[in-house]
Amino acid sequence: MASKSSSSDVSAPNYSSEPLSDDDLIRGFTLALGAGGRKPRTLFIYEDSIRKLSDFAQNLGLPGLVTMDRKVVRHWLTSLYQQGNKPATVSIRYRSLNRFFRWCVKEDEIADNPMNHVEPPRIPSEIQPYYQPDDVETVVKSIGRSTSLNLRDAAMVMVLYDSGVRAAELCGMKVSDLDWRDQTILVLEKQASNAEWAWEASRQWPLSDT
Repeated sequence: MASKSSSSDVSAPNYSSEPLSDDDLIRGFTLALGAGGRKPRTLFIYEDSIRKLSDFAQNLGLPGLVTMDRKVVRHWLTSLYQQGNKPATVSIRYRSLNRFFRWCVKEDEIADNPMNHVEPPRIPSEIQPYYQPDDVETVVKSIGRSTSLNLRDAAMVMVLYDSGVRAAELCGMKVSDLDWRDQTILVLEKQASNAEWAWEASRQWPLSDT
Protein backbone atom coordinates (compact mmCIF):
# COMPACT_ATOMS: atom_id res chain seq x y z
CA MET A 1 0.00 0.00 0.00
CA ALA A 2 1.35 3.39 -0.95
CA SER A 3 1.87 5.77 1.92
CA LYS A 4 0.22 9.18 1.91
CA SER A 5 1.93 12.34 3.01
CA SER A 6 0.41 14.11 5.98
CA SER A 7 -1.33 17.43 5.46
CA SER A 8 -0.48 18.50 9.01
CA ASP A 9 2.21 21.13 9.53
CA VAL A 10 3.21 19.49 12.83
CA SER A 11 6.42 17.47 12.63
CA ALA A 12 6.14 13.73 13.13
CA PRO A 13 7.45 12.32 16.44
CA ASN A 14 11.06 11.25 16.60
CA TYR A 15 11.14 7.54 17.41
CA SER A 16 14.86 7.05 16.85
CA SER A 17 17.20 6.08 19.67
CA GLU A 18 19.29 9.18 19.11
CA PRO A 19 18.86 11.95 21.72
CA LEU A 20 16.74 14.84 20.56
CA SER A 21 18.41 18.06 19.51
CA ASP A 22 17.79 21.26 21.44
CA ASP A 23 15.52 22.52 18.67
CA ASP A 24 13.47 19.31 18.73
CA LEU A 25 13.13 19.44 22.51
CA ILE A 26 12.06 23.08 22.50
CA ARG A 27 9.59 22.42 19.70
CA GLY A 28 8.10 19.45 21.52
CA PHE A 29 7.80 21.39 24.76
CA THR A 30 6.07 24.39 23.20
CA LEU A 31 3.73 22.08 21.28
CA ALA A 32 2.78 20.40 24.56
CA LEU A 33 2.12 23.77 26.18
CA GLY A 34 0.13 24.96 23.19
CA ALA A 35 -1.97 21.81 23.25
CA GLY A 36 -2.66 22.56 26.92
CA GLY A 37 -4.17 25.92 25.99
CA ARG A 38 -1.32 28.18 27.08
CA LYS A 39 -1.45 31.72 25.74
CA PRO A 40 0.99 32.94 23.05
CA ARG A 41 2.69 35.27 25.54
CA THR A 42 3.31 32.36 27.91
CA LEU A 43 4.71 30.24 25.09
CA PHE A 44 7.05 33.06 24.10
CA ILE A 45 8.40 33.46 27.64
CA TYR A 46 9.16 29.76 27.98
CA GLU A 47 10.66 29.32 24.52
CA ASP A 48 12.74 32.49 24.76
CA SER A 49 14.24 31.44 28.10
CA ILE A 50 15.09 27.91 26.98
CA ARG A 51 16.51 29.02 23.66
CA LYS A 52 18.73 31.60 25.35
CA LEU A 53 20.15 28.89 27.60
CA SER A 54 20.68 26.61 24.60
CA ASP A 55 22.48 29.35 22.66
CA PHE A 56 24.61 30.19 25.70
CA ALA A 57 25.77 26.59 26.06
CA GLN A 58 26.38 26.18 22.34
CA ASN A 59 28.48 29.34 22.11
CA LEU A 60 30.73 28.09 24.92
CA GLY A 61 30.91 24.53 23.61
CA LEU A 62 29.02 23.21 26.63
CA PRO A 63 26.59 20.24 26.71
CA GLY A 64 23.17 20.60 25.11
CA LEU A 65 19.84 20.41 26.90
CA VAL A 66 19.61 16.60 26.99
CA THR A 67 22.92 16.19 28.84
CA MET A 68 23.05 19.58 30.55
CA ASP A 69 23.91 19.63 34.24
CA ARG A 70 23.34 22.15 37.02
CA LYS A 71 26.76 23.76 36.54
CA VAL A 72 25.80 25.01 33.08
CA VAL A 73 22.48 26.36 34.37
CA ARG A 74 24.21 28.16 37.24
CA HIS A 75 26.77 29.58 34.82
CA TRP A 76 24.00 30.99 32.62
CA LEU A 77 21.98 32.44 35.51
CA THR A 78 25.14 34.11 36.81
CA SER A 79 25.77 35.61 33.37
CA LEU A 80 22.25 37.10 33.40
CA TYR A 81 23.07 39.02 36.58
CA GLN A 82 26.38 40.13 35.08
CA GLN A 83 24.50 41.50 32.07
CA GLY A 84 22.43 43.71 34.36
CA ASN A 85 19.20 41.68 34.48
CA LYS A 86 17.03 42.29 37.53
CA PRO A 87 16.36 39.46 40.01
CA ALA A 88 12.71 39.32 38.91
CA THR A 89 13.79 38.70 35.31
CA VAL A 90 16.25 35.99 36.35
CA SER A 91 13.48 34.41 38.42
CA ILE A 92 11.24 34.18 35.36
CA ARG A 93 14.06 32.51 33.43
CA TYR A 94 14.63 30.08 36.29
CA ARG A 95 10.97 29.08 36.52
CA SER A 96 10.73 28.64 32.75
CA LEU A 97 13.71 26.29 32.77
CA ASN A 98 12.36 24.36 35.73
CA ARG A 99 9.06 23.78 33.94
CA PHE A 100 10.89 22.72 30.78
CA PHE A 101 13.23 20.23 32.46
CA ARG A 102 10.36 18.76 34.49
CA TRP A 103 8.59 18.14 31.19
CA CYS A 104 11.74 16.49 29.81
CA VAL A 105 11.82 14.10 32.77
CA LYS A 106 8.15 13.29 32.33
CA GLU A 107 8.73 12.57 28.65
CA ASP A 108 11.72 10.33 29.50
CA GLU A 109 14.11 12.55 27.54
CA ILE A 110 16.33 13.06 30.60
CA ALA A 111 16.68 11.13 33.86
CA ASP A 112 16.88 14.02 36.35
CA ASN A 113 15.89 17.65 36.47
CA PRO A 114 19.11 19.69 36.90
CA MET A 115 17.04 22.54 38.36
CA ASN A 116 16.45 20.43 41.49
CA HIS A 117 20.00 21.30 42.51
CA VAL A 118 19.89 24.99 41.56
CA GLU A 119 18.72 27.46 44.20
CA PRO A 120 16.00 29.81 42.90
CA PRO A 121 16.93 33.49 42.60
CA ARG A 122 16.05 35.68 45.54
CA ILE A 123 13.89 38.69 44.77
CA PRO A 124 14.57 41.50 47.26
CA SER A 125 11.62 43.41 48.66
CA GLU A 126 11.46 46.93 47.29
CA ILE A 127 9.13 49.77 48.09
CA GLN A 128 7.73 50.91 44.78
CA PRO A 129 7.08 54.61 44.06
CA TYR A 130 3.55 55.64 44.93
CA TYR A 131 1.29 58.67 44.68
CA GLN A 132 0.60 60.89 47.65
CA PRO A 133 -3.00 61.96 48.43
CA ASP A 134 -2.26 65.45 47.14
CA ASP A 135 -1.12 64.00 43.80
CA VAL A 136 -4.33 62.03 43.41
CA GLU A 137 -6.44 65.04 44.37
CA THR A 138 -4.70 67.10 41.69
CA VAL A 139 -5.45 64.45 39.05
CA VAL A 140 -9.11 64.16 40.09
CA LYS A 141 -9.58 67.93 40.02
CA SER A 142 -8.01 68.15 36.58
CA ILE A 143 -10.53 65.57 35.30
CA GLY A 144 -13.53 67.56 36.56
CA ARG A 145 -17.08 66.37 37.11
CA SER A 146 -19.01 68.21 34.40
CA THR A 147 -19.96 65.09 32.39
CA SER A 148 -20.71 61.44 33.08
CA LEU A 149 -17.40 60.51 31.46
CA ASN A 150 -15.57 62.87 33.80
CA LEU A 151 -17.27 61.25 36.78
CA ARG A 152 -16.36 57.80 35.47
CA ASP A 153 -12.71 58.73 34.97
CA ALA A 154 -12.46 60.32 38.40
CA ALA A 155 -14.02 57.23 39.99
CA MET A 156 -11.54 54.99 38.17
CA VAL A 157 -8.59 56.99 39.50
CA MET A 158 -9.91 56.86 43.06
CA VAL A 159 -10.61 53.11 42.91
CA LEU A 160 -7.10 52.48 41.59
CA TYR A 161 -5.60 54.57 44.38
CA ASP A 162 -7.77 53.21 47.20
CA SER A 163 -7.69 49.52 46.33
CA GLY A 164 -4.54 48.81 44.32
CA VAL A 165 -6.41 46.70 41.77
CA ARG A 166 -4.81 45.94 38.43
CA ALA A 167 -5.86 47.88 35.34
CA ALA A 168 -7.44 44.75 33.80
CA GLU A 169 -9.41 44.13 37.00
CA LEU A 170 -10.67 47.70 37.00
CA CYS A 171 -11.77 47.49 33.35
CA GLY A 172 -13.61 44.25 34.10
CA MET A 173 -15.74 45.73 36.89
CA LYS A 174 -19.51 45.75 36.46
CA VAL A 175 -22.26 47.67 38.21
CA SER A 176 -23.42 44.37 39.70
CA ASP A 177 -20.03 44.07 41.45
CA LEU A 178 -20.77 47.14 43.59
CA ASP A 179 -22.33 46.65 47.01
CA TRP A 180 -23.36 50.05 48.31
CA ARG A 181 -24.73 48.63 51.56
CA ASP A 182 -21.42 47.08 52.59
CA GLN A 183 -19.39 49.69 50.70
CA THR A 184 -17.39 47.06 48.81
CA ILE A 185 -16.47 46.11 45.25
CA LEU A 186 -16.14 42.49 44.17
CA VAL A 187 -12.96 42.10 42.11
CA LEU A 188 -12.28 39.03 39.97
CA GLU A 189 -8.58 38.53 39.44
CA LYS A 190 -6.15 36.14 37.82
CA GLN A 191 -3.00 35.30 39.71
CA ALA A 192 0.15 34.18 37.95
CA SER A 193 2.21 31.15 38.86
CA ASN A 194 5.39 29.97 37.11
CA ALA A 195 5.10 32.59 34.37
CA GLU A 196 1.61 31.56 33.34
CA TRP A 197 -1.96 32.41 34.30
CA ALA A 198 -2.98 29.63 36.65
CA TRP A 199 -6.20 30.17 38.52
CA GLU A 200 -8.93 32.70 39.30
CA ALA A 201 -9.87 34.00 42.70
CA SER A 202 -12.04 36.77 44.10
CA ARG A 203 -11.57 39.39 46.75
CA GLN A 204 -13.34 42.46 48.06
CA TRP A 205 -12.09 45.99 48.47
CA PRO A 206 -13.80 48.73 50.50
CA LEU A 207 -15.28 51.61 48.55
CA SER A 208 -13.82 55.04 49.19
CA ASP A 209 -15.92 57.46 51.23
CA THR A 210 -15.04 60.28 48.82
